[in-house]
Amino acid sequence: MRQQILAVIFSFIVINCFGQIVTSNFTEFDECETEMFFVQVEQKPIFSSDTTALSGYFNQLVSRSENLKNFSGKIFLGIVIFEDGRPCCKSFSDLSGAKIDPIIFKDAVNKMPYWTPAKQQNIPITFVLNIILQFKEGHVVNL
Repeated sequence: MRQQILAVIFSFIVINCFGQIVTSNFTEFDECETEMFFVQVEQKPIFSSDTTALSGYFNQLVSRSENLKNFSGKIFLGIVIFEDGRPCCKSFSDLSGAKIDPIIFKDAVNKMPYWTPAKQQNIPITFVLNIILQFKEGHVVNL
């Protein structure tokens, strides 16, 4: 039931972000089970002190993947950042229609270095981060 609600919420966000219904390859993963999470907090999670680090991380992924070297399009990721900073890919949506394998992104997110966790009242909490990666000719151009 919770997964169905999350799928509806993520679909609603995607539709609203682009102002139209888009055909997407939506995949939800079960590895990120959590009883409770936040979507709005006092202090968001931090991947690194370098603001380009997350783009750089995904650009490294693209450079190692033959399927993504010339890829152009948008990918929507739902990432759970646990209290200890561990990232886990909760959902994937390919907004390009290019039929990208969601496992490439799931594995990349699940192998990320730990984040500085989100905090509410200075206490680390579980947070769901939604990001849209825009690729152009195999490079992240907007994050």
